[in-house]
Amino acid sequence: AAEVPSQAFEPELEWCRPTFDLLDFLSDSLPPACVDMLRAAAPHALGAKAHERHTYQTAVVDSLARLCAEAMKKHRDAVASAEGAVSALLQDKERAMEQLAAATSDEEAKREAK
Repeated sequence: AAEVPSQAFEPELEWCRPTFDLLDFLSDSLPPACVDMLRAAAPHALGAKAHERHTYQTAVVDSLARLCAEAMKKHRDAVASAEGAVSALLQDKERAMEQLAAATSDEEAKREAK
């Protein structure tokens, strides 16, 4: 899908920028035609009051909500994975520091023994 530069947004569509940003973010995982269709339909669907939406507009809003939830889950999983990696590295660092302290102590003891 072709990205629309932010300066190309019409002022009345500025409120829809977060949705367009989400679609840009997801463009690698969605077919271009799907991204284009959602980009075109989003302002009309999101701009209508919930009780006044047509079935198609409701389907578009539901699709956007599902995509947003999937993106949030993907990011939460990535954060959890990164936090796990940081924790493992901190444990490795602690073990390395203990080994260094032990080696330094051994070296000092050997020097004093001479």
